[in-house]
Amino acid sequence: METQVLTALKSFNNGSSGGLDGLRPQHIKDLLSGPTPTDELLNNLTRFVNLLLSGVCPPAEPSGIAAHDGKRPDGCTLIPWRAGSCLAWDVTVPGTFAERYVQLTSKESGLAATRASDEKIKKYDGALPSMEFLPICIEVLGPMDRNTSWFFNRICKNISIRSGDSRKYFFTMNNISCILQRFLRVCVLKNVELNADGVE
Repeated sequence: METQVLTALKSFNNGSSGGLDGLRPQHIKDLLSGPTPTDELLNNLTRFVNLLLSGVCPPAEPSGIAAHDGKRPDGCTLIPWRAGSCLAWDVTVPGTFAERYVQLTSKESGLAATRASDEKIKKYDGALPSMEFLPICIEVLGPMDRNTSWFFNRICKNISIRSGDSRKYFFTMNNISCILQRFLRVCVLKNVELNADGVE
């Protein structure tokens, strides 16, 4: 079945028109192309935040910002963010349907991201006294917590003012959406692979 679906998708011409769901066959083909390790999701989001803030993508976590107790955020600004303090952040992508969150997400969208954000704030509370800390929490299916939404709105507004392009927020959300969709592709394929043994 999977082979037939892939064959059908690959038969569409590039730029084919979208279906009722709004997806173009080329979009689906792009999602299915190339392996993307699960760990790359956090790395891609972290690099994207670094790029938004500084225009530079560091190859790994920055050195010199580890707290005394070994806690280490994913990144930090090199120049002051607000009130003379640099901004440190830690990216988390909670699973919308994970057992620990499903009771929350079945009642209201975005509660897994909110819970993960609260947990990160507790984790880093007082750990980085010279920096302002921001948890960046985006659920696998896309909802963000309030802090993350505020951050992307603010940074995109600042970039739009400087560049003169008011579509920066749209492009940012589109980029994040593509990163999440590639991650979901990996999750679905891994799930199919794990369950393939039980199907005859």
